[in-house]
Amino acid sequence: MMDSMRSDDLVWLSELLDALGELNAAVRAAFGSLIRVRAVLDTNLVLGDLKWLVVERQNPAARTAAQEAIASGTVIAYAPEFLRHEVEKHLPALAEQTDRPLEEFEREWSSYQKPIRFVPVSVTDAVAESAHRNLRDPNDLPFSSPAKLWRPN
Repeated sequence: MMDSMRSDDLVWLSELLDALGELNAAVRAAFGSLIRVRAVLDTNLVLGDLKWLVVERQNPAARTAAQEAIASGTVIAYAPEFLRHEVEKHLPALAEQTDRPLEEFEREWSSYQKPIRFVPVSVTDAVAESAHRNLRDPNDLPFSSPAKLWRPN
């Protein structure tokens, strides 16, 4: 008997339950359903995670809470394409602040972004322009319409 389960195993378990058909309904009635949440990742979360992964992580196999939630299938991560630009723009400063090689941050970013569903987001409509005027940071606009992110064109 297993004492614990890796978050990655929850994906397998979810797929198994989906394949059970009629039995799936009985299993879910007895044990509840697995919850999946769509989430929009923002630059601050990603940069904080990258800093932890490069600077503070003791165990090379350890992952951040966001990585665990994504790996488990509980969180389906979305981000506007703009996130890539924002993260890559801030990596050199992060490397300098932490006195770590930029390559370490780039390597972690390369791995970190693989499960993220990047979506182009247009912010040219009147509603977006109105929202733009009400934001403290105009760079937040691509992150402010999450529904657009999980219904790509």
